[in-house]
Amino acid sequence: MKKITNQLSFILLSLNLVSCLDKIPLIGNDDFCPYTRLEDGNCPGVSNTNTIKVSWDFTDSLAYSFDSNVVDLSSGRAALKELDTTYKGSDFLEGSYLATKYSNELIQMRVDTDATHVNTILPGKSEDLRAYWRFEGDLKDEKGIRNGTSGAPPSYAQGKVGQAASLNSSSYVELESSASRLLNYTISFWYYPGESGTLLHRGRSNGGCHYNPKLTYNDASGKLSFSSSGCSGSGNHGEVNLTRDRWNHIVVTRTDSPATKQTLYLNGVEVLSGSVETNNYGSLKFLLGSNYASSKYPDEMPGGFIDELAVWNLALTEEETLEIYEAQSVFYAEETGLSHAWTPHWNDIEGYWKLDGNYGDSSGKRKHASSSGGVSFTSTSKVGGQAAIFNGVDGKIEPEALDITAWTQLSTCAWYNSSASLINYNRLLSLSHSGGDDLRIYFQNGILHFSVDDGTAYTINDSVISNDGNWHHVCGTFDGSKLSLYRNSLLIDTIPASFNFSSANGDVVIGKKFGGSNFFDGYADDVSIFKVSLTNADITRIYNNQKQKYGANYESPVIDLKSTRNLLSFSGVTDLAYMKELTERSEDITSYSAMSGDLTTDLIAYWPMNEASWSGIKDEIRDQSGNANHAYRTGSVSTQSNGILNRSSGNFGSAANDSIITVSSDVFVPSDNHPISASVWIQPTKIVSTTNTNISNRIITIHKASSAASSFVLGLGNTDKLMVYNDKTSSFFESTNSIALHEWTHVAMVYNGSCFQLFINGNPDGSCHGGGLGVGGSFPMRIGSYDSISYAFKGSIDEVAVWGRAISNNEVKDLYRRAANRIRYQLRVCSDETCSLSPEWKGPGGDGTTYFSELYNRSSANLSSMFTSCGSGGDKICSSQEIYLEGQVMEGGNKFKFTDSLLNNYTPVQARYFQYRVLLEAEENTSCSSEACLPSLSTVIFEASNKYYDVSPSVTANSSVTVTDEIVKVEETVVGSCSVKYQFSKDGVSFYYYSAGTWVAASDDASQANTVSQISSNLKDFISQGPLYMRAYLTGNNGQSCELHEFSITQEGEES
Repeated sequence: MKKITNQLSFILLSLNLVSCLDKIPLIGNDDFCPYTRLEDGNCPGVSNTNTIKVSWDFTDSLAYSFDSNVVDLSSGRAALKELDTTYKGSDFLEGSYLATKYSNELIQMRVDTDATHVNTILPGKSEDLRAYWRFEGDLKDEKGIRNGTSGAPPSYAQGKVGQAASLNSSSYVELESSASRLLNYTISFWYYPGESGTLLHRGRSNGGCHYNPKLTYNDASGKLSFSSSGCSGSGNHGEVNLTRDRWNHIVVTRTDSPATKQTLYLNGVEVLSGSVETNNYGSLKFLLGSNYASSKYPDEMPGGFIDELAVWNLALTEEETLEIYEAQSVFYAEETGLSHAWTPHWNDIEGYWKLDGNYGDSSGKRKHASSSGGVSFTSTSKVGGQAAIFNGVDGKIEPEALDITAWTQLSTCAWYNSSASLINYNRLLSLSHSGGDDLRIYFQNGILHFSVDDGTAYTINDSVISNDGNWHHVCGTFDGSKLSLYRNSLLIDTIPASFNFSSANGDVVIGKKFGGSNFFDGYADDVSIFKVSLTNADITRIYNNQKQKYGANYESPVIDLKSTRNLLSFSGVTDLAYMKELTERSEDITSYSAMSGDLTTDLIAYWPMNEASWSGIKDEIRDQSGNANHAYRTGSVSTQSNGILNRSSGNFGSAANDSIITVSSDVFVPSDNHPISASVWIQPTKIVSTTNTNISNRIITIHKASSAASSFVLGLGNTDKLMVYNDKTSSFFESTNSIALHEWTHVAMVYNGSCFQLFINGNPDGSCHGGGLGVGGSFPMRIGSYDSISYAFKGSIDEVAVWGRAISNNEVKDLYRRAANRIRYQLRVCSDETCSLSPEWKGPGGDGTTYFSELYNRSSANLSSMFTSCGSGGDKICSSQEIYLEGQVMEGGNKFKFTDSLLNNYTPVQARYFQYRVLLEAEENTSCSSEACLPSLSTVIFEASNKYYDVSPSVTANSSVTVTDEIVKVEETVVGSCSVKYQFSKDGVSFYYYSAGTWVAASDDASQANTVSQISSNLKDFISQGPLYMRAYLTGNNGQSCELHEFSITQEGEES
């Protein structure tokens, strides 16, 4: 029919019958007119109206107000953002840094103190710097002009930056000022308060008039007095409070124009000022810790520490003093002493004796100590630069008595190191209850004990001997009803107990029994007493931060996911495999960007020694190389919890037949001169041999026949050297560097077919020693002995690996850094955006004693088995000492599925607000171009259950459209599984929505908004004419995508 009609239309047009055209309706013709059209073209009797369509098209983001955290407005659409749970780069600019820094888009440990030099902080003032004393073990002016002198040499301890000078009761420091008068000057320094006394004077050494400024500290009030004095009088500018238990930054400036004025700044802020007399008396000096008058008064020496004293010949501004404070107030990774910045329950410490060259109390509670008898300081320390050493005969340290009568709980912690017999109840610490030795940490037959006694004695004793010459951390706690003992953060035992504090007198003795003898023989460091009972997580935190040379951490800001959702997994991206055992699966730069090579290539055997126990059963020590070269122990060799990464072998050398028997020696050297490499971590306790022709402490012995006959030996000898014996050339050679006792050391040997190269802690040691290597025999290779009868190693061995090739120098360094550089992670779920309830940080075991790390980079099946076996006690928690690693390590970077752990009892973590923290650790080393190798982190990734934000954010138009006629149509273009709701306003301020048949005022909330279908026919009732503003809500559907491309209204318009 349509074809016929079209043909007819064409015929009529050809006949010029246009005036009759409209009378024949053309199918599909929307402009059909049944009458003769008027001259203007309109059809008589029909309404002729032009509709008007206006819209918001989201092409210009500046034309809208929205939350850019959850909304992306670009490319002509407003869309819910994908949930971004990857944190890297500038994301790390937020958060809390402790001994860490953000540099080169990485979280790194902070160890370089160059940035704290005043010339680095204020380069434009370097020419005005007149003197700079950093107190790095001496009184030298860094500019080499005005070195200090002292009444009695001060001691030095860990300071604010590097070391600091101790202003004790017998020393003062006199520092030359300038050869010319300083009419304008700045004095900047850090002070850790001690006893009352004069902290600083600038004046005439002959005691004449005109000494200013004068800073005097009052320990009782905690106030610093600021005054000046001249020949015509003196002025007291006021007092300011110092914080007793931390470093305070003090700056004094003097200006002579436009008015003579002295100003005091505390921690970068001006606090006091006053006028001062003009200096007419030439060169003046600075005196620290005493008072210029007719003589220097030793009774005014204040105690405490001073650091980073700088003098300029001009007055710095407040902004410049703040720059110094902020640049020097950071913490460094070597500063592992207890601190307000990280220590759990810092404000509950009632006594803290660092023993860094002095007996001061660093808790701020002023319980300073004195010593007597055979006790002194030594650089053999665990925390800081020094520790106390006791002679076991009459040495003791006695702090001022603590007021403990109101206490209900207590914790005391310390580091100790002894190789003495300790058979006579030797006291490490004793606290008196009522004149007796009522709370004590002591040793009997080398076994650690913790006891309280107020009429009834309650005692916990350790199960192992710890007078082994190694540093150990001990904490004893009492929570009001239970006594607990921890060694190296591991809970030894908990027993019911009682202790009445109300009648205790609080006398403390370190190194001796209160009221008796029983003297301690050995080293003690970092002794503290808390008035609360620390948890296992608290103690683990302290131990982990102090057990190595460098410790640091980063805490993320509180992350807001905008709604509660499931977190499924977590991963950290690093350039190397930090804190990770070897794997049989291939790993290279595709797994870790800085990795030097694939350490699985030609890997013959790898024994991480993680088993819970050994009993001498064949194949009990598992080879994790994938080659099934399993081993077993003989003698008394056992596993222990304090390996370099996890567990390790220990107790070598306590019996003559101590050994680990592996497989046939020809597995490792199948032919003459076959390349071989070996990597081992060792912790020796004794080296028997004192000659260079005897290897008494065997690490690895490869045999050349069917019975014991050494072909190759790697071990220790000549007092403190790593040694090799090569039977083919009948030669010994040794390292140039020494091996320390009681410390974990990484050693390696690489034979390339023609020479042997030794490595210590990742660095090549000496030259490559030429020689051949004989083929191995069928007698099994030994670890820790010669033949399971003789030459047993003394100490512990861990992480033994052997390759059938010469691994590269860089691969050796990578091996070292897998264990020496470590990164751990913890997570906590918060109830609000400030984490105000301070919930516990947790790891995979479900409590604060465990940490996520590459050690848990294992299969779900292995992890499930590990946690199920130790979490079956009903508490759904596995403490760190309960977890025994199982199975193969996975290749590549870590990805921890929360369903594989007890963090939330094998379920995803439900959170809206949460935080993560990163703990970085490094052993002391110089393995990276003579600098310390340190770990770093580039990215943290959380996987959430839904891809998009599950919220309803608003997008508000900043400009209006004009309504001139009745609104006849409302339209939207929406993409995604969502609905969009709207509010409207006539002034851009007050918005409305349609409810119960009328338009009512709305708050900025999606629940008070309408869909298009709800307002399509009644938006005209809201406005007839004038400006119209629109607000849209993108309402995601359980985290699904939602995009609004256009919103438009159509008005009827004028007749045409």
